[in-house]
Amino acid sequence: MFGQVAAAAALACVAGAAYADIRHFEIPDGWSIAVAALFAVFAVTATTIEPWWEHAAAGAIVFFIGALLFDRGWLGGGDVKLLAACALWAGFSGLPLLLLGTVFAGGAMAVIAVVGRKLARPGATYPAFQYNGPLPYAVAILGGAILLASVPPLLSPAQAQTIAR
Repeated sequence: MFGQVAAAAALACVAGAAYADIRHFEIPDGWSIAVAALFAVFAVTATTIEPWWEHAAAGAIVFFIGALLFDRGWLGGGDVKLLAACALWAGFSGLPLLLLGTVFAGGAMAVIAVVGRKLARPGATYPAFQYNGPLPYAVAILGGAILLASVPPLLSPAQAQTIAR
């Protein structure tokens, strides 16, 4: 029960980060810290979870790759931190689902932005509808987090072996 509350709270924090990104094109660090802290509390209290180090490694790998993308100017710093915090929840088993959902939601958001840029009046004030304007990528991360939360957890190898017996 507590795990579901923590997961719902973490998803709400990702939604809050997406809202902040839409409004100001900036993700306050508090949202990412809250998502990571909620995972830490969940990991300590959960009875069935992959080894904690797998989740920490998934978060660290996503952070490292995200930092490289940030260095190239392809991803914002807040996006990197938020995605890494979500990767803590995903672990290695859920990471492909999180990233796939994020990519598809990001693609949909890019299509909406392109259409919005074509339909926007000259001098549009919302930056995402301006030529080469920024996109609030936390919205795409929220899409990945929603997909991750909506799919039942994948079985660990140990759980799959137990069921197979």
